[in-house]
Amino acid sequence: MTELTLYSDKYIIVTSNNLTIKDYYFPFGISFTIPLTEIISVDTAEELSLGFWAIKGWGMAFSNIWFAFDLKRHFISKSKIGVVKVQNHGIRKGFSVEDDMGIDTLKTAWRDANN
Repeated sequence: MTELTLYSDKYIIVTSNNLTIKDYYFPFGISFTIPLTEIISVDTAEELSLGFWAIKGWGMAFSNIWFAFDLKRHFISKSKIGVVKVQNHGIRKGFSVEDDMGIDTLKTAWRDANN
């Protein structure tokens, strides 16, 4: 099956099969790719009602979410902060998007991959 890129910005790439979170690993900013079939949930910081102290520019704040690099994260809308829970991972993955469409596209691709 051909893998189609559905959404891409400076923070993430969503394909028909995977989510790639850019600048994920500290301190080198290596990307992290997750098969959509291994994702349990996709939410925004807004949907999760995450407060200021639960969000971080890179790494883990006072939550069980590891955030990819974005030092401007505290200055963007919480609808542009995504959080995914992954099978067999105790730590959720957090990331930013440049456009709300990024989260919407991820949610649609995730549902399609799991149906």
